[in-house]
Amino acid sequence: MSVGVSKVDVSALRARDSNADVETVQLIACKFQMRKQITFGEELRLVGSHAKLGAWDMSKSLTLTWGEGDVWTTDDIELPVDGVFIYKYAVVPAGQPEQVKQWQQGNNQVLTLSSEDHPRLWVTDAWNGDPNMSNIYREGG
Repeated sequence: MSVGVSKVDVSALRARDSNADVETVQLIACKFQMRKQITFGEELRLVGSHAKLGAWDMSKSLTLTWGEGDVWTTDDIELPVDGVFIYKYAVVPAGQPEQVKQWQQGNNQVLTLSSEDHPRLWVTDAWNGDPNMSNIYREGG
């Protein structure tokens, strides 16, 4: 087996790349919340269609943090504007996301983002899955 080595003109590559159009994607910080009482030793997870939501892989799902009144909240998740995101919540044993004990009731949740949602959204969902009980709050009204 032979290996070939080639010399590359890095300055030519830099010049070419500096003239290229750069496409940027506007991101919106989203925070998801759910009120749910669960048993000690369990945790609430969120998984969905986008890579930042775990791409439907429970081992990559997001752990929500418990708060007063059994309100569980994610950290900020930056999602691209003009996207449609499908997601669902699950109760799992702490540290064992693949062992789902209970899925959120009803159909999957759907979130559609637009540039008006910039810079931040708070998404509050209901465990019963009723989309009429979900609320979305934009920063600044």
